[in-house]
Amino acid sequence: IEPIIVPTLTPYFANSPASMPVGGNIPFFVVVANPSSTSAIANGTVTISLPAGLQVVAGSLGTTCPGTVTYSPSSSTITHTGIALGKSANCQDGFTLTATSLFLQTVSATATVGTTSGSSVSASITVADVAVSLAFMGEPSSVFVGAPFTFIVTAVDPLGGPDTFYAGTVTFTSSDQAAGLPSSYT
Repeated sequence: IEPIIVPTLTPYFANSPASMPVGGNIPFFVVVANPSSTSAIANGTVTISLPAGLQVVAGSLGTTCPGTVTYSPSSSTITHTGIALGKSANCQDGFTLTATSLFLQTVSATATVGTTSGSSVSASITVADVAVSLAFMGEPSSVFVGAPFTFIVTAVDPLGGPDTFYAGTVTFTSSDQAAGLPSSYT
């Protein structure tokens, strides 16, 4: 009985250290290798799982591996089936990811041959909070001298949504020297 050889995987991002802004794109690769110098791999499968904050950019897939790759840009799973590798051979899957949310995102990949699974590996990327703007809402168009009023300041991410992770300082200024302003807020 020949042993079942499961490919080894090496995932990596094109940039090191891996970081990108929300809405930005980055190439991601998985090297698929046959660790055996005596046996070939037939009908291997690689499954790549994306976290909720990363998506595949449509049309960005490139591969040197034989087999069939299935994914959709909005899917969180990329599956490459039918991978065949000769002794000590390797190939590479690559695609572009775009970030839709902040913080550390981890992409994981698992190789299988039949019902035999290999180890799961992962690569992480930090999605940075950049290009945040502030939106002011609820301020009146005019006020009486000395009358207080309320307004709301919201941090907005590059995609136009509220940035609930904004950790910067908001400082208030006015051209009216007599205006009473709130203190800076962090």
